[in-house]
Amino acid sequence: MPQQPSAALDTIQIRYRISYLTFLRMMAWKRQRPVTMSVACNTLLNNALDEQGITRDPAVLLGAKEKPVG
Repeated sequence: MPQQPSAALDTIQIRYRISYLTFLRMMAWKRQRPVTMSVACNTLLNNALDEQGITRDPAVLLGAKEKPVG
């Protein structure tokens, strides 16, 4: 299956890329909200990464270092 941006994934594509029980838990969460599967997947993944203390800062993730100004 060719790689696609997450926004383009449909329910079937997401379902077969992750474990079935995780898929069922995500569907239960999504059922209570008017969001797409892509938004549900992105939201839950972000929440899990935040709980683990994984930064959202692209510079830190890419290992970039700040250059002193001046």
